[in-house]
This record gives sequence, C-alpha cells and structure tokens, in this order.
Amino acid sequence: MTADGKSSKSKERPPMIGNILGIDTTTGFLGIIARRGEECVSVTANTGFRHGEQVLPWIETTLAKLDLTPRKIELVVTALGPGSFTGLRIGLAAAKGLAAGTGAALVGVPTPDTFGHRYGFFEGTVYPVIDARKKRFYSAAYENGQRVTDFLDCTPEELIAAATDRPRSLFTGPDAALLATLFPGGTPPETIRIAPSPVELTALLELGLREFEQNGPLPENSGPIYLRKSEAEIVRDAHSPDPGNV
Repeated sequence: MTADGKSSKSKERPPMIGNILGIDTTTGFLGIIARRGEECVSVTANTGFRHGEQVLPWIETTLAKLDLTPRKIELVVTALGPGSFTGLRIGLAAAKGLAAGTGAALVGVPTPDTFGHRYGFFEGTVYPVIDARKKRFYSAAYENGQRVTDFLDCTPEELIAAATDRPRSLFTGPDAALLATLFPGGTPPETIRIAPSPVELTALLELGLREFEQNGPLPENSGPIYLRKSEAEIVRDAHSPDPGNV
C-alpha cells in the first residue's frame, strides 16, 4: 500500500528455480549443462555441426548424471546466437520442445553475452569471436561484463582495428585463436590477450536465471539472433521474380 492509502501492485517474483538445463548449439561445439540445487554437470563436444542427431542424447546423458529426467527440469536456457543458422534452429527447437513437453519455463541468452559475462573481471574490453564464414566474424564489445556495442558482423580487419584502438583488449570465444593468426605478422600486440573458449556454460545458466527473474519466460514467437540472411534465403531471393517486373 502506498503512502496515500492506495494499493499498489509489485512485480511478482518468479518462484525459486532448482533444476536448470542449458543448451548451446551456436557453433560446431555442442554444450550442455544441468544444475540440480548446488550440483552442476556439463559437457562440451565438438560434434562438427551434427547437433540434430546428438543434442537430445547428450541432454539425457547429462541429466542422468544428476539423477534428473526432463520432467524434473524447471527452467531451460538456450543460447540464441548469432552463430550457425542450422545449429541455432536445432538448439532452440530442442529447448522449446522440452519446455512444452515438461512445463518448464524457457529463456534465451545471446551467445556473445556469455563470454562477456565470463570475463567481466577483465580490466579492458572483451570481444567474443565467432566465425561467421565468408571471412567475417560475429562479435560485440563488453566492459565490466556489460555489452557496450550492438552485435557485430564484421571483417577480421575491422575487429582487429577496434581492439587495437582500446588500451587493453581480450579476444575469447571459439574462434579467438583463428582471429589471432590474422593479425599483421601473425602475432597480436602486447595490449591484446587471447583466451579461446568453445562455450561458457556456467555463464549461460547464470544469465538465463537472471533473465527469467527479471523478465520472465521467452515469448513464444521468439527466434534466434540472425545478423544476416541464411544461404537458403539468399538463393531463394536470387531466384525469386522481381515484383516490379511481374
């Protein structure tokens, strides 16, 4: 009740979540993490983008290590990209299917945010590096764990120039080592640190839980984060008739 005697409605706090499942299929690495209370188990496997045939078996295996079944999961967290078009669709479809079939809540986390969160302690600017193909990379800039730019779809030269302009920078993520080889002379300057990491699953769970507590579940019509058209869309558009000539 307010000071003038009128009742007020506060945002209802979501219930405490104990059993959480996290899924990351952003790149060729498949990452699964499960938490039961204070216990946590995770697995990371280089599946070569064969996520469609491996994501569900790996989920079952990971849950079994904590004596959990899908129906005991209360929250499903999925990485939203940007990254592999097919991988992201598979991960989100698996997450939505589990949530719908078990009644668990579903939230999504942008993949670069997990790396920015993991290196929130770094005194400088953090750049997650995800190979976007076509000699480009997906990234974003983070300071103190917070994203300070939009998501980027950029050339290696653009990303290297941005990091070089900062007093101290750190490249992380699954393709940080690849980007490091593209520096002039093949070696980054002393102001730039390279810390490759295929996935950041603990950060995925932490950010997913925060997202659920602050904003609730992912809207039903939500999809992955795409910064460009897929190859299938490009081919389709190339073969579609020009509306102006119809």
